[in-house]
Amino acid sequence: MKCRHAIATLLMLLLSMPSLATNEKNRHLVLVTDSATGITALSTSEIHKLFLGLPIEKGGHSLEAAINHSDPFLYEIFLQKIVYMSSISYDRHLLSNVIQLGGRRPQVFNNTQSLITALKQKPGTVSVLWENDIRTRSDLTIIGEIWHGTIE
Repeated sequence: MKCRHAIATLLMLLLSMPSLATNEKNRHLVLVTDSATGITALSTSEIHKLFLGLPIEKGGHSLEAAINHSDPFLYEIFLQKIVYMSSISYDRHLLSNVIQLGGRRPQVFNNTQSLITALKQKPGTVSVLWENDIRTRSDLTIIGEIWHGTIE
């Protein structure tokens, strides 16, 4: 009986405390660019076109997409919420655009820090990142939230 009471007390104590693990499960996928661009928002249509490889001009800047491939879950959300395609279809579409329109495929980054560096080095570059990866940075601007939810 003492054991059950101790377990129940411990469980109640744990449930009443804010959990670091729970806070880490709440995620926000955001669209970001360098603060120097002065861009504060993009329409859903502009975001979609940008990541499909079509040229977008905004605020005197020619925008360029950068693909964040550093996290498989992040990339899957990106595919679902921005380009509305599977990975294979998206790759085919980008290749087709390059061949037909003579454009360039967006650069792909497998490392978050490399992506952040690229965003800073080339104003007008736009990508998606987890909000907690850039929360304290004043040199990058969140220009939209793509998704928020809990990761189990």
